Amino acid sequence: MKKVFKLAALTSAFLLSSNVAMAEETIAYVNPNYLMQNHPLLTDPNSDFVKETKAQEAKLAEEDKKLAEEEKKLTEEAKKLQEEEKVLTASLQKKIEALEKEAPRMRSADIKKRQDALNAEGQAFQKKVDAFQKREEAFRQKVAQFQQTFANVQREFDEKRANIQKSIVGEMETIIQDTAKAKGFSLVIDSSAVIYTKNDANDLTQVVFDTIKKNTPKPAAK
Repeated sequence: MKKVFKLAALTSAFLLSSNVAMAEETIAYVNPNYLMQNHPLLTDPNSDFVKETKAQEAKLAEEDKKLAEEEKKLTEEAKKLQEEEKVLTASLQKKIEALEKEAPRMRSADIKKRQDALNAEGQAFQKKVDAFQKREEAFRQKVAQFQQTFANVQREFDEKRANIQKSIVGEMETIIQDTAKAKGFSLVIDSSAVIYTKNDANDLTQVVFDTIKKNTPKPAAK
């Protein structure tokens, strides 16, 4: 029984010391994702990253607009060709039927002449179709090239963003530590780990962010 009492006493002592330790900890929290994503180097309109991003976005938007206009024209042309095909098919069918009726009374040379004329009409339309299909194929290649360019630009800026974020991690950690010390906090955790807090004053995100903005040199407007 003495051993049981000793174990209970030790357990109680441990729980008590843990509660005291937790009580001694003054905990604050920050949102590192917000700090990273909204750093002035990534959001200031005059920063190199933002200016380059905007320039590329404008260029891609213009190319996308041109492709959309070209697609619209091709769609309209395709409809016209379909309508023309219907009219031509009906016209040729009538001419063929008329030739079949008149053929018994016609000379071979005249029949051939009429047949050649019918073939010429069909071939002329087919040339239109072939030319359209070539433009359509060229357009598809443009779209594929644009999509590849878009993906390359996106990947390039993702890499640049990641490199900038890597470069500011140390600065961000230092500012968080200095802010926490200045405000008397002994522990800072990620806000994503916070389920409940009754005191928003423990949220250092905005204070840290304001310090980051203050410490980041403002890029010159051009």
